[in-house]
Order: sequence, then structure tokens, then C-alpha cells
Amino acid sequence: MGRPPLPIGRFSDRLGRKRLYLGGVAVTGAFAFPFFLLLDTRSTVLIWAAMIVSAARRGAQNRKARPAR
Repeated sequence: MGRPPLPIGRFSDRLGRKRLYLGGVAVTGAFAFPFFLLLDTRSTVLIWAAMIVSAARRGAQNRKARPAR
């Protein structure tokens, strides 16, 4: 199941869930332009790098913001 995202929960308690989610949306939007530029290079290495960074970022963003216990 994985470890509980307690640091994200604490950060959410301090910042607020709405701001945390809006920050995630902003980061996603800011990442989209360089991501598609890397895909447009047609370099296999850069495309793989873009995909790996994207997957790692999505994994971190998908941890739910829960209140700390």
C-alpha cells in the first residue's frame, strides 16, 4: 500500500488544501510547455527523460493531502 504521506498532510495543514492543489495545478501547467518541447526534439534520450520526470512528478502529486494526525 505504501507509506502514508504525512509530510504532505502537515504541509497541507499549514498551507491549506486548496492552495496546495492550486500549486499542483500551477506546477503541472508550468511543466507542460517544456515537456512538449522535449518531445518535439525527437531525441530518444530526451523523450525518456521527459517521461521519467513526468511520471515521478505525477507520483508525488497524486499523494493525497490529508490532515496530519
